[in-house]
Amino acid sequence: MKNSFEITKTLDEKYHKILSYDLRQIDNPDLYHHLRLGYLDRINKIISLITKLYPDMGNIKIGDFACGQGNMSLLLAEMGGKVTAIDIEKIFIEYAKKKYEKGAVDWIVCNIEDLDLPENFLDVGIAGEIIEHCAYPEDMVEIILNYIRPGGSLVVTTPNGDYLRNHLPTFNQVRSKNLRRKFEAQQFGPDGEHHLFLFNLEEIRDIFPTNAKIIEQGYMGGTVLINEYSRHLFKVFPVSFVEKLIRVLARIPIINRKTFYNIYVLLKKS
Repeated sequence: MKNSFEITKTLDEKYHKILSYDLRQIDNPDLYHHLRLGYLDRINKIISLITKLYPDMGNIKIGDFACGQGNMSLLLAEMGGKVTAIDIEKIFIEYAKKKYEKGAVDWIVCNIEDLDLPENFLDVGIAGEIIEHCAYPEDMVEIILNYIRPGGSLVVTTPNGDYLRNHLPTFNQVRSKNLRRKFEAQQFGPDGEHHLFLFNLEEIRDIFPTNAKIIEQGYMGGTVLINEYSRHLFKVFPVSFVEKLIRVLARIPIINRKTFYNIYVLLKKS
């Protein structure tokens, strides 16, 4: 995958907003920047979940739903996975293609609700940061699971509703579908806008159908303990140590529940 700095000189101005995400996150030259550390923690955790289940990446089909700027799709394709990358925003797909170097990626511009893939087509699905944009996330999960074969897996990630600075309602407060009708007009906001409501690890279980068994769940995406101020204190350590420290903190009760930005759930389809 090309570094975003490699494509900057030839990049049309219409992609500059998307480019700014990569420059702050995956390609941030400050290796200790909290946004970079949090973003890579999320990416690396998802990759580790998939490779643990499927060590032979050359034999699996992966669906990256709402792929954004394509970093996850491109990395998994380079590891040998056959990736179908879907996003509702054409400009994100166009930008992602500019970073492509190798691997099998099928790019699709489409609303997931209108997607036309064969049932049971995928071995693995990734629903990264989607459900918080959906008025009816349980319906979205069910749609995605239809594309995953029996015995296959789905990784769901979303912002942590228990995070100490969260001011949005959590799922328990809007559990009734009637209450959620007011969110319909705000669904699928551009550039990741319009988080409607969030989930904690207890609430998120209630949006999964009976044919999806939880086999792992936890916290990811970095912690507020490593922020724009405190990050400078960690520069005395190798960045690999800081990355491992984030994973350790993600396993400590209370600290993980209140300070981590994201949660994840790994499902197996029965």
